[in-house]
Amino acid sequence: MDGTLLMSYLQSLRSENIQRIEVVPMAGADEDAIMQGGAIYIWLRQMKEKGWQGNTSLFSSLSSGFQQYEPHVTWNRLQGKWNWYGSMSMIYQPQADGILDGNRIYTDNRKSFTSEGRFEDPSDYETCQNGLVYTPDDKTNVGMEIEYIRRYSSRLMHSHSLLEAEEGWMESLGDYRQVDHYQMVTGSFSFRHQLDTLGSAWHILVDYTQKRSNGDNRYDICWQYPSGMSDSIYRTQSRMDYRIASLDAGWKWFRGKTNYGQVGLKYTFTQMKDKAGSDGWSETSSWIPIPGYDYALDYHEHIMALYAQYAFDWKSLSLKAGLRGEYSQTSDRTNVIQRSYWDFFPHVDVTYAFDKLRRRMLVGQYARYIERPAFSALNPNRVQTSDYHYQIGNPALKPMYTDRLNLTFVYDYRYTLTIGCNLNRDLIRQFTKQDPVNPDVSFVTYENHNRENHWFVALNIPWQPVYWFSWNSNWVGVRQDIRVYAENHFQTHYLYFGNATASFFLPWDVRLDLQYTGSSRLYSGNSEVNPRHTLDLRCQKRWGDRWSVQIGVDNIFNQFPGYVARLDDYIHVTDYGAKSSGRLFKIGISWNFNAGRKINKMAVEKDSSSERDRLTKQY
Repeated sequence: MDGTLLMSYLQSLRSENIQRIEVVPMAGADEDAIMQGGAIYIWLRQMKEKGWQGNTSLFSSLSSGFQQYEPHVTWNRLQGKWNWYGSMSMIYQPQADGILDGNRIYTDNRKSFTSEGRFEDPSDYETCQNGLVYTPDDKTNVGMEIEYIRRYSSRLMHSHSLLEAEEGWMESLGDYRQVDHYQMVTGSFSFRHQLDTLGSAWHILVDYTQKRSNGDNRYDICWQYPSGMSDSIYRTQSRMDYRIASLDAGWKWFRGKTNYGQVGLKYTFTQMKDKAGSDGWSETSSWIPIPGYDYALDYHEHIMALYAQYAFDWKSLSLKAGLRGEYSQTSDRTNVIQRSYWDFFPHVDVTYAFDKLRRRMLVGQYARYIERPAFSALNPNRVQTSDYHYQIGNPALKPMYTDRLNLTFVYDYRYTLTIGCNLNRDLIRQFTKQDPVNPDVSFVTYENHNRENHWFVALNIPWQPVYWFSWNSNWVGVRQDIRVYAENHFQTHYLYFGNATASFFLPWDVRLDLQYTGSSRLYSGNSEVNPRHTLDLRCQKRWGDRWSVQIGVDNIFNQFPGYVARLDDYIHVTDYGAKSSGRLFKIGISWNFNAGRKINKMAVEKDSSSERDRLTKQY
């Protein structure tokens, strides 16, 4: 779950059923090295009485060219030693329109280019999850879970372009239909046995994911010149199959309430098989193959990991240190590219408390991570978005490495000031280039950039002067140093990000939230994202613990993103006016249901979520 669905689920939790909340800013050695972010663990109190518990909600987002509906239901049933849980949700977008307009500033001022695009991008996304956990005694639980995800989208782009030069002009009209649908199934098994009352335990986790994706694209183009007209029709059909299997076994032992050690091993196998064929419509009214646009990719990964970590408290000092070693073997059998390498990922977390109540603390953290390419970035399928622009993946991408170092001062539990750096090597970035055959055509691909370092300071300021008003703000300043290729010099940019929320707790259980989000101009390779500032307004009314209704408007001032790409011969400026990014009116209703005592949801532990993200991630 994410977005409004996640918010709805979190709001359904009652505070008396929450035992504790643990915030982990950096993933430790026991987590995948690909997991660069942190985690928030919500530990629920375990109730033994049988009963039902669940939440159902419906949220919608509307604008003049956009409709989205999100029904969702989650349930949990405890009966004796059996715990059955599940959820079903849908994100249905019957309408998702927008504009994509661009122009170029040529170094040769005798040329000019403008383009207009209008697109329709309806889609639907469904997911269903069912799990069963058996607890024969207080120390053991065995669980199985299956999850099914389906997505379908049909994007239609109408493009009009005009290129003028000293030698003449060319006008083109194009219709580009891109149909994409996939199905993904994940099966998970978990076994955990507790060894003592402190929490010592050993576990075995098994996951298997299979995703099958099909694409059916068709392009109809008409060109007009001073001397006449011509047209062309061609299509591309693709099929992509992905499989991910993982096994994780670990042992955790406690020596006291806060001192513990942990060791484990994990193996992950990934397979990607893609193929596509292209045809062109001939004068004989038949489809003729276009071999130059065909491709096939057979890609395999084997990742074997060993990890160990230890944590202890001593007076005012807390320390957690770990090391993860990973042996990776990748094989691109189509292009005969093979790599095998060892990587080590240390993690150190040190906390010093200045007082016994830990109201003032100093926290230092260091960790090293890896980010393997998303499968969409590896896929060499060429996707045309207009007569003068296309996108294509890069099977030769290498993984990206990040060293993160943070130092945080915590005051009065709430206020935090953090300074730190993220040192990135072989950063995976989108990069815009000119087509070598026709320089007036540009394309976006993915590259490994040599270095990109972020030096930052972050400040979090919560404030509640009265019981009916609270203010929470986060401000981040970044110095970004970019070196695209090893022979280049570093380019330096200064960035800022801001987020502030003002909440008003009104009578009759009404809550009003006003949220600001903003960022400066952002830089990536030879591309830029224009500054953007948005303001959202939400109002929520609750009736006890069962019902709540929410209405609001996002992006009140209707601010859209814009992009700039700087190439050798021209600067390309794009205005992206997707209605989903503009002003949206939102309404939602949520109902919590239960029978008997509130119960603790015992879910099957899964260990492949970070690898699964590569199946759907977009840069």
